Amino acid sequence: MQSVIGRHCHGHRRIFNMTELKPCPFCGSNDLCPDYEDRGSLDEYVSWINCGNCGVDGPLSKWENSYKEAESAAIRVWNKRVNNGG
Repeated sequence: MQSVIGRHCHGHRRIFNMTELKPCPFCGSNDLCPDYEDRGSLDEYVSWINCGNCGVDGPLSKWENSYKEAESAAIRVWNKRVNNGG
């Protein structure tokens, strides 16, 4: 798992604690970045993980009132993998 510390992603300044992210399931890269979008007056945040190597975006996680909760949910779904053997 890759340790990720705050960095710039899609123009947003990301500040968060050390977070464990599994490598990209498509290319194996550790160049990963949690990102979010504020939906403005709806008090709704959407967060996802982006791979800086192959450009894939992980599943979107939507949360009301807190981008940190949306980001945590995005990290959980990014780290979820299919069991390949049964």
